[in-house]
Amino acid sequence: MTEVDFNNGMDVMGFEGLTPARALIADLVRRYWILGMECSLLEIQNLAWFLQRVIQFKQLQNNLKLNFIANNYGPYANNLDHLLNALDGSYLKSDKRIPDCNPMDVIAFNDEKKQQIELYLKSECKEYLDALETANNIIDGFESPFGMELLSTVDWLVVKEGCELTLESIKNGLSRWPAGHKWAVRKEKLFNDRSLQIAIDKLKAVELYH
Repeated sequence: MTEVDFNNGMDVMGFEGLTPARALIADLVRRYWILGMECSLLEIQNLAWFLQRVIQFKQLQNNLKLNFIANNYGPYANNLDHLLNALDGSYLKSDKRIPDCNPMDVIAFNDEKKQQIELYLKSECKEYLDALETANNIIDGFESPFGMELLSTVDWLVVKEGCELTLESIKNGLSRWPAGHKWAVRKEKLFNDRSLQIAIDKLKAVELYH
């Protein structure tokens, strides 16, 4: 049996220049759409934040190498845009070019590329499959722009700003959101005590905090 036969007729060129980082990001979007939720650019940034957190927690080689900052809506990595641009028009698609998308614009996975992604992950990134599943479990129940911003914001405040997983500490952290006063006020208005506590309880239960 030839290598091409083994891969169901798909040779290396069938992967269209995939790298581990590109495959992981594309699969994050694919998994999100499976849940029946549209995936915005904002949500992809949050998904990538949690996947990198899991990769670091599990002490895997971090092929993502994303440099996150506390941006207006939550964790944001400029170099993730470069990964998305490389996937634009092949594994990912949108109504406009991804570089021209706004945070709430929808990015879709190209279902015609599902087999390529699955084969690549199983052959080149199998050690990351558990990390993808863990990241999926972390965001379970928060699949919306609001929910993803909420969860990633609380996680950022704990991991990067030294807040405790308590309502009082997180609220204090929100008031000092590093992106600036305007965005801190926005988050304080957007996230009430109940929603913050739900996010806190979720993070307390996940693997990253044990």
